Amino acid sequence: MEGISSVLGDARNAGVLRKFSLFSVLMIVLPISVFFGAKHLAVQRQISLGFLGIDNANAGTVLAALIAVGVTNVLMIAFVFSALAEDAASQAETTSRAPAATVAPSRSVPAPGPASVPGVPKSAKDE
Repeated sequence: MEGISSVLGDARNAGVLRKFSLFSVLMIVLPISVFFGAKHLAVQRQISLGFLGIDNANAGTVLAALIAVGVTNVLMIAFVFSALAEDAASQAETTSRAPAATVAPSRSVPAPGPASVPGVPKSAKDE
């Protein structure tokens, strides 16, 4: 247990755990709540999905399931983007703390082009 305590003692790791815990709770609570709320509204408003070949008895359940799946996908995408943003911020912080490397200025050497190749005219009008 000493290893877990030392990992969680770091402020960056504690933030990661907090974010992971928040998204885990949201992944459990939000889709289930949205499913039952959407099903209740669909039954209450008598929404029909007959154009999809779904009878009215199951229309509320199908619609609620589709909405719950959409909410789940939005949560997963939000978690991935927040993790990527956190990683980018962490990398930027790491590079800003690193001492700047001293680089000697290099002498610019022109790349060989058609003008420096013997026997090749500089342009078409030089021919």
